[in-house]
Amino acid sequence: MPGTSRAGSGLSGSSWGRKQAGGKAEEPLRASKSAKPVKRVSAPKPVPSKKPQRTVKLLEDSPCFLSECPAWVKAPTLWSPRLSPRRVDVSLLGSGRHGSSVLRVRHRTLAGAEAVVKQFARERLLAVPRLHDKVRQTVLNEWRVHSALVPHPNVVPLYGAHEDKSYVTLIMEAQRGDLLSFLDEQDRDVLSEDEARGVVADVLSALEHMHSLGFVHRDVKAENVFAEPVGPSGRGGGGEGGGGVCWRLGDLGSAVEVAAVMEPGGPGLHLEGSPPFLAPEYAALWAAPPASRTTQQLQRATSPKQDVWAVGALLYDALVGHAPFSGPDPATEPPLPQLAAAIVGGEPCPSPAAAGLSPAAVDFIAAALRKDPSQRPSAAQLLGHPWITGAT
Repeated sequence: MPGTSRAGSGLSGSSWGRKQAGGKAEEPLRASKSAKPVKRVSAPKPVPSKKPQRTVKLLEDSPCFLSECPAWVKAPTLWSPRLSPRRVDVSLLGSGRHGSSVLRVRHRTLAGAEAVVKQFARERLLAVPRLHDKVRQTVLNEWRVHSALVPHPNVVPLYGAHEDKSYVTLIMEAQRGDLLSFLDEQDRDVLSEDEARGVVADVLSALEHMHSLGFVHRDVKAENVFAEPVGPSGRGGGGEGGGGVCWRLGDLGSAVEVAAVMEPGGPGLHLEGSPPFLAPEYAALWAAPPASRTTQQLQRATSPKQDVWAVGALLYDALVGHAPFSGPDPATEPPLPQLAAAIVGGEPCPSPAAAGLSPAAVDFIAAALRKDPSQRPSAAQLLGHPWITGAT
């Protein structure tokens, strides 16, 4: 009411809530005997991330460049933070294995300065540890083999490798295109024997060099054979339409050093290659259930002789228009078990003779496609075959 003060009302600040209206002191609050103690809720513990740490690296040293690498490729500004659009034009050529992208890089001011890069996205690799381990082996294999082989006129030169927080990149010399592109440009399905002779001679030269150093390619096929124009005096492709082309073997990510994989505790072996070009000893493993494959079987099947078989299949493919056991229509290629059975126990269809090939070409293919690897010639021996040398 008007004029009434807090003191006049009997409600002093110090006694508020302590006395009832009758002046009796209020009993202090006590917990009921039946009341249950309240549980303390602790803060949830942080769940450790299952992703590998971003510090995991594929390359021990980055960047790393070989001596043949052009100066413009080594420029740090080209790779920081990624391929600089101010310095180069980048175009996508296609996709590679393990989710990699294959790009063509052209310098904007240096005439003729171009390279091909194979990039692996680190974000994807780190999310899948098993894929990370396999790509690590692939990248290191390609780097190790190229380092041992370069320079060789019939091997695609590797310039170097680079790794940052976004990508792992292999940098190679740019080539005109692979063997399939060479045929597509001329609207053809097959080569003449003269053209094929130049291709096979160059591929055998590369394989002879690889095998002499203890390496096996394991994925010889038309898509991994590249054309490099070298002018009228070039060695490769000595026939009609093929003069002035040097053929180079590339994509060495499947290659292995035979001695290393044979050692206990050496790098793990994975099935590699393309089924239509697999040697019988390797095709049988592809078709077998994974649980039945052993490391010893893979080791025995890994040898230079599987590359020799692939060269025979490559020549048949180049002259006939399809791989020897897969049939003429890629869309109706038999399932892997049937294809493997044909490779192991069948004969090329049609036979090289029925396809109209020369007797020398028929003999070359028959030698390379011998079922028993111990009976197959080496790459060096095939370089001396009459079909290659022209001897009668």
